[in-house]
Amino acid sequence: MVDTAMRIAVIGHGFWPQVGGLERQIYDCAMGFTRRGHRVSILSISGENSESPQKELLKSPNAHPIEVYRFKVPSSRPDRDDPLQDLSIPLAFYKRSASDWAQLIQSADLICTFGVVPGIVGGIIKKTCQIPLVAVLPGIPDKSSPDFEEVLNSNANAFVSVSRYMQEKARALYDLEMINIYNGVDTDFFKPTHKNMKYGFLKNVSEELITSPVRLDPMKGIHILIEAFEKVHRSYDKATLLITGNGSVFHEMGTISPYHEYLLNMSDRMGLNDHVVFALGETSSEDMPALYSLSSVCVMTSISEGFGLGIAEAMACESPVVATRTEGMQEVFEDGIGGYYADVGNTDQIAERIIRILSDSELRRRMGKAAREHVVSTYSLDIQTDGYLKVFSSLCCKE
Repeated sequence: MVDTAMRIAVIGHGFWPQVGGLERQIYDCAMGFTRRGHRVSILSISGENSESPQKELLKSPNAHPIEVYRFKVPSSRPDRDDPLQDLSIPLAFYKRSASDWAQLIQSADLICTFGVVPGIVGGIIKKTCQIPLVAVLPGIPDKSSPDFEEVLNSNANAFVSVSRYMQEKARALYDLEMINIYNGVDTDFFKPTHKNMKYGFLKNVSEELITSPVRLDPMKGIHILIEAFEKVHRSYDKATLLITGNGSVFHEMGTISPYHEYLLNMSDRMGLNDHVVFALGETSSEDMPALYSLSSVCVMTSISEGFGLGIAEAMACESPVVATRTEGMQEVFEDGIGGYYADVGNTDQIAERIIRILSDSELRRRMGKAAREHVVSTYSLDIQTDGYLKVFSSLCCKE
């Protein structure tokens, strides 16, 4: 599709080996670009105590290595105490780092950012380096904020959504035209996988495992899921609910999430401490297919969701799913084919859907097969890569 090799700079607030939907999307995009012959540099942040190297070359067979730069952010306390409010990405740190980042990518042909705050710093670097900017915004807020206004005014050459819902929402609320590119799933990697995993959080799992592949973020609705799980637990008293993620980059920054503490207290009040397990990001990226495959059902009860990549990954591993019918996540699959939807916040519906899957092994098998077939045919990495490279080439490779 693109004859001329490009140098693509990617900016995000998390990257491999962190486990999370956005981190995985950036990784998959970077791999897709480099396998097509383009050179990729990743600019990201990590906690000051992170064991990840500040600079490394990520190698892929028959492709240029990916240059990865991780800038360490000092530890901090939460900027708010309400456990049901999101923590803020450190915009001030990004802005202070913009000039250094611009020096690193001054030979780039294009910048592609993922998220609001990376989009803001991308706008600063675009002005300095005089190169095109593509801003990927997975979520579109109901009400604007100073940060969102700033990214809208970043002079991005193109804005990308990850679902039709968010594309239409941006048009309706902000008169913003976006190009929709669905997230892709590496179905050669995310496939039914069986291996012996020795994580401590799995040692007491004896029967039904319900996995929620989300970070500790109030918008992921984990408090709603725990309420629903309490209803499931009445019928399946040996079931385990596993929350895989941590606070993403906040965890590495040493920020103690008030939401995590809220969820622990909630589980304690319900008498579920031995059955609700927080992996806190301990699961390696390489083991996620095996964890999905081990699970009886994977569940995401998000309040807001641009797409729901964790659900699509689980489906690729033949795990049936239950998801809330919210925003972009309602586009991932057809209800009853590979999984079930439930209304946002409806704990009775969520519990009923989970119990329906747990109680019927043949249904689990049939749904799992249908789930993988759907993801393989609809969300291939090649489709995602083609979509982005088409946008990039229209900006960089005009004759």
